[in-house]
Amino acid sequence: MSRVMEKAMKNIGDKVIEEGRRRDRGDREIEERLCRLEERMRDKGRERGGEERRWEERIRGMERTLEDGKVSNGRREERLQMLEKRVNKEENGARKMSAEVTACIGRVERLVEEKEEKERKDKLLENERREQEVADRERLSTIEKGMKALEILMKEKETNERKGREWDQEEGRSERSSENGRRTAVEREEGERILSEKISKVEEGLERERSVRMRWEEERRMEKEVRERTESTKQMERKVSEAMEDVKILNLRFKNVSKEKEELLKEAEGIIKGKVAEKDRKECEWILRKSRVYVLGQGTEEKELGEERICTAPLLVKCGSQAEKERLEYMLRSAGVRVAFHWPREMLEFVEEMRGWVEEMGYRKDDYFTKVRPYKVDGVPQLRAEVKRKDGKGGGFRKVSSWWCPPLDRKLWWS
Repeated sequence: MSRVMEKAMKNIGDKVIEEGRRRDRGDREIEERLCRLEERMRDKGRERGGEERRWEERIRGMERTLEDGKVSNGRREERLQMLEKRVNKEENGARKMSAEVTACIGRVERLVEEKEEKERKDKLLENERREQEVADRERLSTIEKGMKALEILMKEKETNERKGREWDQEEGRSERSSENGRRTAVEREEGERILSEKISKVEEGLERERSVRMRWEEERRMEKEVRERTESTKQMERKVSEAMEDVKILNLRFKNVSKEKEELLKEAEGIIKGKVAEKDRKECEWILRKSRVYVLGQGTEEKELGEERICTAPLLVKCGSQAEKERLEYMLRSAGVRVAFHWPREMLEFVEEMRGWVEEMGYRKDDYFTKVRPYKVDGVPQLRAEVKRKDGKGGGFRKVSSWWCPPLDRKLWWS
């Protein structure tokens, strides 16, 4: 039994050492990534500061030249225009640099959050490991005590049986021996009864210990399932929150079918700028410069739109914030551009389930339009289903129900 306990303790120690090494490696990787990001941000800050100083010196030089009157009025006007263009260009570069710095800060914050979440998980695992270790030691100690007690009782039973046999052999020798034999038989029966009671008590103790252990394991299993479900739900909520900053653009008319995505992105940017209103064009350009634009699919393809065929491909614009996304979406809708919400791939099946639940409420898809969109409630994304009659009666969309985000792991949806 001692060898079993030594082997169990050795396995537990090996697991603890391996877990510590894995956690140290993860911490070192996160710290290295943070250091690299900080160095990049410092380098960019120094470059931007040096560039700003150079521009300030050139501006002061231009001002001194203009004050001294060394250039003609025409030359002066030309240089002022060049200076204005360069200043505008520098402002655009500064805005772009600010967007990059903001993105870097966001990535650093996410890394810090991931590190804190990992440390929390490691702490929970460490606590579970310690509780499991204590429970294992207690269980092994109880089993060992029960086995020792059972071993002692069995030895007592064997001793009593041996004495009984010895008395039985001497039973016929004398009348006194006969009387002692009867008394020994009674004592043996009493000893066997006591031994049976002790064995029953040991077995009951082992059964109680087994039931307690099973109940403890069931509680730990339920806690683990709740924790896994909560963590998986948070992962899905992060994906939905990121999708709330995206704009999906449909049915843009490209010149021809192509798979060159860089050329398609340039052409798409020109199309979008040409469609928005004149008063919104600069703001649209500013938002697009800060955003990341992707062509979904392989490239453009022919599609029937009404009575004509066009070359089109869906675009996905990942804006810097939800406010910029809403502003860009408003400008595109005002210009007649069709936009849509781009769900994460892991949410598509659940959204279809929601549409089915809404139809079961009595809102048949032959009579109602159904719209499912995420909204934030106290900073947490919530899924809201809205309906509108197809015949135009009853006004616009109205809310019929709402749900929280499901876990990212499909297996935990209905558990």
